[in-house]
Formats: sequence, C-alpha cells, structure tokens
Amino acid sequence: MLLASVVLGSDAHKYRAVCPLYFRETMSKSASTSFVFANAKGELGHIVSQLKRVGNIESVTPVTGRFDLVIRLKTNEPIKAFNIVEKIRSITGITSTQTAFSIENVSNAKNREESSEPPLAYALVKVKGKFRTVLQKLKSFPNLVEAHLIPGEFDVVASFNGFSQDELMENSVEKISRINGVTASETLITWIPTKQP
Repeated sequence: MLLASVVLGSDAHKYRAVCPLYFRETMSKSASTSFVFANAKGELGHIVSQLKRVGNIESVTPVTGRFDLVIRLKTNEPIKAFNIVEKIRSITGITSTQTAFSIENVSNAKNREESSEPPLAYALVKVKGKFRTVLQKLKSFPNLVEAHLIPGEFDVVASFNGFSQDELMENSVEKISRINGVTASETLITWIPTKQP
C-alpha cells in the first residue's frame, strides 16, 4: 500500500477503495499501460520521430487541446515508467509532461482489433461517484476503443475511433456528459503533423 500512496499521492485513497486488489496484485506488473500527456514546442513531426525511438513507448499521438501529445507506454511499473518519462523529458522540444497509471480498464475488443490507426480522439473525464459504472457506460459506446481509470486531475481517459469527426461527436463526445457521475470532460482530437517546407 505504501507504493500506491507514493505513486498516486493524495488520490491513492480514492482508487484503493475502488480496486483494492489492484494495489496488492497488479501495481508492479508491467503488462498494463501508462499514459504520458505532453506539451511540446517546435517541429512536432521531429519530436514524434524522436519519441518513437524511445523503448517501451507503444504509441505517440499528436492531439489538439490542453496537451500536444498522448504517449502510451507499454508499462505501468513505476520505476520503468519513471525512467521512460525521464527519457521523454530529455527530448528537445518537450516542455512538460503529466503521467497517468492505468488502474483498471474496459475495452471494445472489436474496435481495438480492427483499427491499426490511432484513435480519432481521447476524452479526459472527471467522475464523482462510481468509477466502474462510468467505465461500463463508456464500454457501451459503439466507437469506444478503450477507457482507463487513472489517478490525477482526471479520473478516466477514453479513446474513440470513427469514420468522421461528426460521427465521433454524435456517438461519443456529446454522450459523455450525459453519463451519471461525470462532472466534466475534455476532448483531445488527434491529428497528423505535416512537414513544413
């Protein structure tokens, strides 16, 4: 439990109550995911190519919104994640990072298997009440790829696919605020950086 308190800080009590077995059995397993939300300054295409060379990074996705990049790590083991984040921070152009360890997740296996493309959007969601209920509601969205319970400023990060931004907005983003227990959400739309002449 001490490790959970150190990693999660003041939010540890909130998540320990939701999934106590996680902290005893899963906290140190590297099979789970962590997310790094990063801001960057400079040529994003170059920064993305540098990030893709860092070991244990599963994906790097440029987004609009409060962050410039969503970086998915192949581990949630605190020491490994810390070392990866240190490498990320050493890349010229990365101005800030915020790390979130996945505590529990739901996914739509069909959407996850069918798409080799990055999600069209990520939603950062604040929850008051039952986290699992919100995760299960998100799982019912037809274009959900996955949703993770995370500690920190936001309680859930969810990723969505779709054929268009309109479909994405109609089938997911607009519905999130209607879920009982969701107090706020923020959408990060993905994009592909182009090289400048």
